[in-house]
Amino acid sequence: MNPSLLSKLVKLTKKVQRQLALLLFNSRFLAQITGKTHCLCIGDSHISVFRHLQSHRLLEPAKINVLLVEGATAQGIANPNSKTHALARFNQRLNKAQKWQTLFFSLGEVDCGFVIWYRVQKHGSDIESQLERSIQNYIDFLISTRQSGFQNINVISAPLPTIRDGQNWGKIANLRQSVKASQLERTQLTLRYNQMLQKRCLEHGFNFIDVTAEQLDPHTHLIADSFLNEDPLDHHLDAAAYSKLLVSHLQPLLGKLPSQSTPTAAPG
Repeated sequence: MNPSLLSKLVKLTKKVQRQLALLLFNSRFLAQITGKTHCLCIGDSHISVFRHLQSHRLLEPAKINVLLVEGATAQGIANPNSKTHALARFNQRLNKAQKWQTLFFSLGEVDCGFVIWYRVQKHGSDIESQLERSIQNYIDFLISTRQSGFQNINVISAPLPTIRDGQNWGKIANLRQSVKASQLERTQLTLRYNQMLQKRCLEHGFNFIDVTAEQLDPHTHLIADSFLNEDPLDHHLDAAAYSKLLVSHLQPLLGKLPSQSTPTAAPG
């Protein structure tokens, strides 16, 4: 077969598969007969852990669909012209979703590990204003999402930083080496970020799920070694360890969620 024709056929097949997967994920009838909770998970690259949960069927009764945007930040989510185009891509996916589906969001790691510190160093901003900006942009996005009709919105805490002091190998570590903040400083900022985000979520009626506090080693005050990726070039948490922690928090939550077999109340 002509290589060009084969390439087109492969692309067409993948497109059809994606469309079929979306059709099934958006089927309320399927949710009813299978008893599955259809969870749409959106965020930066750390949201990929939900793919691990789905592929290993670790979170039942959940059917999971993931949209990740590498480098997405809470700060940039208010900027339609950000480098990642996260806002447009998030909204594009949400526009294809059904209002009865359960949403999970995960942002903040890039903010706490790089963006806030970078803006402080480059623009002379103070940490407080950058922290506030990041969280407020996040909350504004969540409010906008709820106003569009989604009612079951959950926020996952930002994971702790894994890049060690002086580490300049690995794609992400290399990109972030201009930031002078130590791992301890980045860790402390992440913990504070999550505390503030949790408070704001509570004030606005969003469910906040803290899976970060348990990642902390009480002796080093950094992320515990058990959560580090086996690949030293990969700054993401170990998928198995992170998944186990998430399941311990999300499994009880799934049993408390409203049934997806009946329409949720329209927002007031």
